[in-house]
Amino acid sequence: MPSLDDILAKCEPYGECLLWTGGLVYEGGQPRLWVGKKPLSARRVVFELARGEIVAGRRIGMKCGERLCLNAEHMSQMTTTELLKAHHRRMGGLPPSHKAACTAAARRRSNNKMDMDIARAIRSSEERASVLAARYGLGKSTVCKVRRNERWAEHARGASIFSM
Repeated sequence: MPSLDDILAKCEPYGECLLWTGGLVYEGGQPRLWVGKKPLSARRVVFELARGEIVAGRRIGMKCGERLCLNAEHMSQMTTTELLKAHHRRMGGLPPSHKAACTAAARRRSNNKMDMDIARAIRSSEERASVLAARYGLGKSTVCKVRRNERWAEHARGASIFSM
């Protein structure tokens, strides 16, 4: 394991931040370093060396909001929810990926165009699922689930738990 001084030697001061200049960064733009053949989050390593153990399930958030900063004074342990809320406050909105997922879910809920007649038409059709999905404004996976009777399954007429 590298020492804290070794890691910080690969940083450049920028205001109060210490910006990582060494190695590659993870997809999200966060610094990483290699210990042997294993990639580690440089942020987590710096936090543990400077401030102690990280509680299980916690992530390291940056109070300054700078992704490349490794100043331990700017770091704090957060849950994923706290991290999203901090990002929301700092950026004036949800992260793009989270916002897109919420928007897509809301559209699916509000544009529910499915009914039993469409389910029957899907089951009787031999067209590809992607064609049917586009025609009815559904997801391809929904069309496949309808065909497998996992969604909108028809039950035998008169079948009821009360008629037993």
